[in-house]
Amino acid sequence: MILAELLFLVLAVLVIAWCIQVYQLRAVTLVPETPQFVDFYQLPENYQLVLGEAKDELTMLGFSNVLYYAYRYLASDAEPRFGLWLSHAQYPVLAQAVLAANGSFGRGYEITFYSALSNSSTKASRNQGAEVEFSPPDWLTLTNHPSANLGQLFHNHLSHFSAPALTTQPPVRAFAQQLAADTWSQALQKGRIHLDQPNLAQMSWLYALQMVTRLKKTPKNAVQLGPFSPSRTLAKEEEWRRGQQKPQAKSNWNKLVLFLASMVLFGLAFGLSLDWQLGLMILAAVLIHELGHWIGMLVFGYSDTAIFFIPWVGAATVGKPPTNIAAWKQLAVYLLGPMPGLVLGFACLLLAESSGEGVWNRFGMVFLILNYLNLAPILPFDGGHIANLAFFRHFPRLQVVVNYVSVAGLALLGVLLASPLFFLLAAVNLSQTRIMGLLAKTYQALKGRVLGQGLPESELARRIIANLDQEPKPLSWAAQKAIIPQLLSRLQSPPAGALTFIFAVSQYLIALLILPGLYFFSGLLFPNWGLPTPQMRRDWVRLEAAKTDRERFELALQMGRESAAAGEPERAMSFYEQAEEVAPQLEIADQIMLDLEKAEVSDQRLSILNHAKLLAERHQSPFLGSVLIRLNEALYEAGQYTSLIELGPTPPAQQSPNANFAWQRNYIDALCALTPQKAYGQLAQLRESPIWRDYPFQMAVEMQALLARAQECQGRSPLPLPPFTISSQQAQRLEALIAGMCEEYSTAIRLETEILETGRFSLSSEKPMLQLDLAYFLTQNGETQKANALMKSLNTQFEPDVLAEMNVLDQDTLAGTLFRNSVLRQYLSEIHSAQIEP
Repeated sequence: MILAELLFLVLAVLVIAWCIQVYQLRAVTLVPETPQFVDFYQLPENYQLVLGEAKDELTMLGFSNVLYYAYRYLASDAEPRFGLWLSHAQYPVLAQAVLAANGSFGRGYEITFYSALSNSSTKASRNQGAEVEFSPPDWLTLTNHPSANLGQLFHNHLSHFSAPALTTQPPVRAFAQQLAADTWSQALQKGRIHLDQPNLAQMSWLYALQMVTRLKKTPKNAVQLGPFSPSRTLAKEEEWRRGQQKPQAKSNWNKLVLFLASMVLFGLAFGLSLDWQLGLMILAAVLIHELGHWIGMLVFGYSDTAIFFIPWVGAATVGKPPTNIAAWKQLAVYLLGPMPGLVLGFACLLLAESSGEGVWNRFGMVFLILNYLNLAPILPFDGGHIANLAFFRHFPRLQVVVNYVSVAGLALLGVLLASPLFFLLAAVNLSQTRIMGLLAKTYQALKGRVLGQGLPESELARRIIANLDQEPKPLSWAAQKAIIPQLLSRLQSPPAGALTFIFAVSQYLIALLILPGLYFFSGLLFPNWGLPTPQMRRDWVRLEAAKTDRERFELALQMGRESAAAGEPERAMSFYEQAEEVAPQLEIADQIMLDLEKAEVSDQRLSILNHAKLLAERHQSPFLGSVLIRLNEALYEAGQYTSLIELGPTPPAQQSPNANFAWQRNYIDALCALTPQKAYGQLAQLRESPIWRDYPFQMAVEMQALLARAQECQGRSPLPLPPFTISSQQAQRLEALIAGMCEEYSTAIRLETEILETGRFSLSSEKPMLQLDLAYFLTQNGETQKANALMKSLNTQFEPDVLAEMNVLDQDTLAGTLFRNSVLRQYLSEIHSAQIEP
């Protein structure tokens, strides 16, 4: 499998390389220059050039190379300070020609000319913004002067945007022989050398190149500059110019082939290495992201746009921005990639929650992870370009510092999360640090000279190349070609203003606060969509923070119980589903307990309890009794009386105490459904048991048995009863009422009197109702005097209209029925339907 993946990777790389070659995204290749040799020349700051006493044009030709070095160094907007010590009267002419060509270049520089003939010195200086022009002296037109021809030729080939026609490398003694041979052959080809004495002339040439430069004094704190080759720089400029002038293919077929081929390989790479569903999701998310960039480029006038994918890495959308494009338009192009993806990601999460389809949740997470990662202020992500455009372009060196901090942060995340992805991002970001510093340095050096000047792109590229070539450790030409377009884009576009910065910050606020906030409160904003409430989302966050399966299970179970008790079955069911995810890793008892809890709030109660019954029977769980009891309750409520499980009064020995009590409760439930009188008798036996006081189902058993008995006395069939509890006082009062309905008035009077005399009835507001009950029972039992006395005491507690509503016909004597049977039945109905806390 690994070998197949490696072969596939090699094939993918080859196809991508072929597609890129077909499309010719970068149709610039390095052309070997002739001559080509190594550069070791370094010019310290405050360098002083001392020329020998040679008086022929061979030395002049060598010196033209040195002057060109000064010319290009000044053209690069650097800040050199060096003097040219000249011992021949003709040399200042060449220096003047160089300065004339440099008429528009800035920052103050100074060259001092010394003439041995006149023993005087003249100074030609240029300060920033000054208009200084030089013209060659009249005597340069005299063709019979030894150096006039060369001086005239040199001056004629100097212009504002070009270099001298004939240039060589700065001479170095170690390479004098090769340098002499190369430059000698060039001079012969161009007809610059008269061969009256060829051997002597070549020897003079070699001597001149060896003696043309030597250090007079090196300062203590000299700044070392990198090797500078005018010939190499000229070759690069020419190559760049040819590459930019090369006509681009007008047909879109190459772009389409590259797009489709790379997209197929991208999908296959993730589909084979992960799974096909996730691979297609990643492909769709990346495609939508890149289409956002592409549409933005079309809207804002980008040219030569294209999209291509890189397997296992990502994708890119390329295009050439128009000249002087506004910063906010570039910012919009960068944001049109991640922002639509974030909106779609949250929409998928909401769709998953409303429909219950997990595939939408997975799709939404892919959208969110990819696009939030893309917004990180790290190159080469969109967030890095956004930060650079809106902020770091004003503080370019700060970007390097932030980049080092981000590298450390990514590496730390890689250690904490044990993820190689973050190590890879840290390595890529670290590799870009030098490029960032070089971009910042070059931009700072050139922006004051070119921004707003309207210079053509060729001149901007020439100045960029000249600056890049003078670094202490210059980049390779391939690396320079990669960053030249970035510098051109920066120098051709106005810098971002305050509004662009505010726009970028607002988009990050939308991405980081507003979109998550809308998602978090969606349950309140769209109550009819069945979305989770904010409280549910907070609870889910608590669940996600659980460290172990046991902790997560117990927390979810607790939240489910609380939701069920609060009358929120849907919310409770969502927590039980969370607990069910980790239940298989726990004990069988936990799974059975979860089924019992789920059955209380689910519409599929019978199926859930049957599943719990199978688990308990298969593993001989002590919770089998509890499961059977709940199952009987479900069958009882569903009206499936014939399916009730027959249980005896004595539970199996292996049952726990609580399960034993539950077993007995189940037995009473069954008796209530079949013979309420027998159930009532069983209840009396349970009350005499020493464990009755601690019986957990005490009130529920009393409620069901008593109401079943009452229904039997009224000649009605028992009905399913809701599982709620009442207090012991309320249960005793209910028993008294039922005894009265069954015409057991003596028992009813005893129970009511016990409640009133012992003060066990804690709800004092209902005491008058107890006395009314007792008066009624006394009347029915023939104890009229006691009933009248009790009613007289009630005259001060009830308003007359209340007594009238109770059908009190005579307040002195109970000559009629104080209560109709319907009053008692209504009271029982209220007890039956109320949710009374224990």
